[in-house]
Amino acid sequence: MKKPVVALLFLLFFSTAFAAIECGNLNCETGETKDSCPADCCTGDVPNEYGKEYYVKTNGRCGTRWKTNFCGNTICEGGESFATCPSDCPPEAVSIGLLEFDKNKTYMRGDVFFVKVLVSSEEGPLPDASVYATGFFGVAQFFDDGKNDDEKKNDGIYAVSIVVPSDAFGGKKSVTVVAEKNKIKKSIKIEPTVKTELDVTLNMSRERFSLGDQVFGEGKIEKNGEPFRGDLNVTLAYGELVLVDSVVQSGDNGLYSFSYRTSLIDPSGIWDLNLNIVDESGNEGRVFREIEVFEEIIASYYSLDFEEPASRIFNRGDFAKFLVSVKGPKGVLINGADTILSVPGQLPVKMKEISYGKYTYSYKIPFDFPIGEQVVSVAASTEEDGDLLSGASTLVIVVDETEIRVEMSKPEKRLVSLGDLVEFEFLARYPDTSLVSKAIFDLKINGDIVEVNEFVKGDYTASYLVEGENLEKIVVLLSVSDPHGNNGVFESELAIKTEFDLVHIILRDNLLTFLTGLMLVIALAAGVLYFKKFAKGRGLDARREELKKIMTDLKKEYYGKGKLKTVQYRGLLDRYQQELDEIDAVLGVEEKK
Repeated sequence: MKKPVVALLFLLFFSTAFAAIECGNLNCETGETKDSCPADCCTGDVPNEYGKEYYVKTNGRCGTRWKTNFCGNTICEGGESFATCPSDCPPEAVSIGLLEFDKNKTYMRGDVFFVKVLVSSEEGPLPDASVYATGFFGVAQFFDDGKNDDEKKNDGIYAVSIVVPSDAFGGKKSVTVVAEKNKIKKSIKIEPTVKTELDVTLNMSRERFSLGDQVFGEGKIEKNGEPFRGDLNVTLAYGELVLVDSVVQSGDNGLYSFSYRTSLIDPSGIWDLNLNIVDESGNEGRVFREIEVFEEIIASYYSLDFEEPASRIFNRGDFAKFLVSVKGPKGVLINGADTILSVPGQLPVKMKEISYGKYTYSYKIPFDFPIGEQVVSVAASTEEDGDLLSGASTLVIVVDETEIRVEMSKPEKRLVSLGDLVEFEFLARYPDTSLVSKAIFDLKINGDIVEVNEFVKGDYTASYLVEGENLEKIVVLLSVSDPHGNNGVFESELAIKTEFDLVHIILRDNLLTFLTGLMLVIALAAGVLYFKKFAKGRGLDARREELKKIMTDLKKEYYGKGKLKTVQYRGLLDRYQQELDEIDAVLGVEEKK
C-alpha cells in the first residue's frame, strides 16, 4: 500500500516543478534564458549600457534598444530640448563670431594665417561642435582643446593655423568657415589676400654697351616688404646662345650685384638679361631686360690689376684693403678714371685715386658677409672725345666666419657655496669689440642646460642654484652663435666651498646673523681685531685695489688688443680672482664687526 502512495507523491512533485518553469508565464525562472525564452527573460535594463533596454523583436528573438524619453538615445522627444538634452536635440540656431583674422595682411606661399572664432547657440558658447574651413588650401579643422591658441579647452572658442600651399595662385581668396552641431549649420566667409611674387629691383648704369665693356647691375630683393636673402639666377643670352648662366647671392640686407666683362668675340645686337629667384615655398621673382651691345667704338681698353690685398683669405670683421692699378693699351697708368669696386651683397663703391693710376678702398667685411669663395670685381672707365674707354677685372677671395668672444663678468668671485643662487652675466663681442645682439647661447653648468636671456644689447644673464652632493667645482661650458652663423665657445670653473665656517655664515645668512649676532660678536671679537691688524700690517686693502687694476688691464689686453690667447687670459684671470676672493674673505670679517 505504501509504494503506490510514494509513487503518486513523486509524480505530483515533478508535474508541479515542470509547471513552474513553463515559458510564457512572464517569469524568468531557473533554466530559462533570453535565448531559450525571450517572452519571459528579454526584459529590463541592459547591464553596462546606460539608457538601453531589452525587448522582444517581431521575429521572437531578444534585442536591445534605446529607452524612450531618455536623454542620450539620439532622439529629441518628450520635453527634451537643446538646453536640457544637447546630445539628442539640436540647437535652434548656431552663430559664428570672428575673433581674430588679419584681413589687411598679405600672405605668401608658406606663410600661415591664423583664424579664431567664437561658436555660440541660444544657450551661450557651444563646445563640441564641428568647426572647419574650406578654401584654396582644402579643408582645415578648427580646435577647441586649449593647445592651439584657442583660449581654454571646451570654451566654444575655436582656432586654426592654415599654411598657404606652394601651388596657391595670387589674389584675394574666399574661405568659408563652417560650424555644425547636430546637423544645424552656420557659415561665414573671410578673404585672405595671397601674393606669390618676390620683389626684385634692378639698376644698371646704362642699357647700351660696346664689346669690351663690363655689364654691371645691382638691386634689392624683398619678400613682403622685408629684405630677402637668397640665390638669384642671372642669365645673359643672344637668341639661343647663352652667354652667362650664373648664381649670385643677396645679403641679409637683400642687396645683390653682378657683372660680366664682354669680349670682342661676343656677338653684337640685342641681349636678353633674365633674373630669376625662387624661395623654398615657391614664391618667385623675375626681371627681364633687353640691352643693346654694339661693336667696339675704339680699339683701346684698360687693363686693371689688383696689387692688394696680398692675402686673399679673410674672416668676417677683417679690413680688406684693395689697391688697383689702371693701365692703358701700352701699359701707361691712367689717372682720373671712374673706378668702381663691387663686392657681393653690397652697394658698389667708388675707389679713391691715391697716386697716378692707383686706386684704393679699405673695406670692412660685414659680419653677415657670405662665406666661402666670393668674387670681387672692379671696373674703370673714362670718356675722351665722346668715346668711352673702360676695363674690368675680378678677384676671388675666401671669407670665413669670425669668432665671437665671450667674457664672464659675473659672478665676480670664483668661490661659491652649496645652496647659493649664482647670477651669471656674459658679454658677447666680435673681435673688433662690437657687441653681439640676438645671439643664441647653449649654456651647460655641470651638465645641466641653463636658460640665457639678453638683458641689454650684448649683455646676457643666467641663474644657477648650486646643489648636489660631493661637488667640488662648477664647470661652465658655453657655445654661442649669432644670426649670421658666427660662433664662439667659452669655458670656466668656479670652486665650491663645502665647509660652512663662521665667515661664510656671516656673509651668506643675514637671518642667522641676526639671531646669533650677540654670540658671534663676543666669539669673534678677538678674531676681528687680529684680522684688522693683519689687514693693516700686510696692506690687504692696497693689494685688493692693485688686483682689481691688474684684472681690468688684463681684460683690455685680451678684448681690446687681442694680445693674449684665451687659455693664458683665463688662467691669469682665475689666479688673480682666487687671490682676490681670499682677501675679501678676510676683510669681510672686519666689515661685519
